[in-house]
Amino acid sequence: NYRAFETGFGIQCDDGTFVNFGPGSFPAGLEMAEITESFLLEEGTNCRFVIEDTQGDGLCCDVGQGFARLYAGYPSGYRSKVFAEILRFELQAAVNFQVPPTLTNYSPESICSSSRDMLVGDAIAGMYCADNSGTSIGDSNSSMTKQECLADSNNSWQSYNCNDVERDVWVFQDQATKAFLRSWWESKCCPEHHTFS
Repeated sequence: NYRAFETGFGIQCDDGTFVNFGPGSFPAGLEMAEITESFLLEEGTNCRFVIEDTQGDGLCCDVGQGFARLYAGYPSGYRSKVFAEILRFELQAAVNFQVPPTLTNYSPESICSSSRDMLVGDAIAGMYCADNSGTSIGDSNSSMTKQECLADSNNSWQSYNCNDVERDVWVFQDQATKAFLRSWWESKCCPEHHTFS
C-alpha cells in the first residue's frame, strides 16, 4: 500500500487469542514494503483475519497494490502454502480460517544444486500472468509472453523473485518436479552455479 500508515489488521480466534495491529501501527516510510509479522496460534483453532484502511483505499485503486496472506510457519523459517488471503479491499475485508497443522521435521532442499551456491533471494526469477482473482495462469519460464497475458485486459503481468519461489513453490514439489523447475530458476537464483565443475 502506498499509504501503509492507513492500514491495520487483526486476528481473533475462538480460544480467546487476539492480535491487533490497528491503523497507524506501520509508520510512513513503509510504502509498498512487504511487512511480515509472526504469531503463535493453536493448531485447529478457528480464527478470523480482518484488514482495514481508514481512507477506504486499501489494496485497490491508485494507491494500494499487494496482498495480505497467512502462512503456516515452520521452525526452519520457511512458510507453507497460503491458507488464507485477501488480494483486494477498499475499507475493510475479512476471512475466516482454521489454523493448519505445522510440519516439525521439514528441511527443504534448495533450488541451488550445489551446497557451494547461495540463493540470491531478491533476484527476479520470472514473470507471471495473473487473472483478476490473482491466480497465476502462465509464466515467462514456460514461454508465456507479456503480450499474450495482457491480451485480456483483466490480467496483469507481475514479477516474482527467488525468495517467493523457494518459500511458496519449491518446498512443496516432488523430486521429479524439482528437477524440471530447476531448469527454470537455477540460473536466475543461483548465478554462480555454472562456475563449479
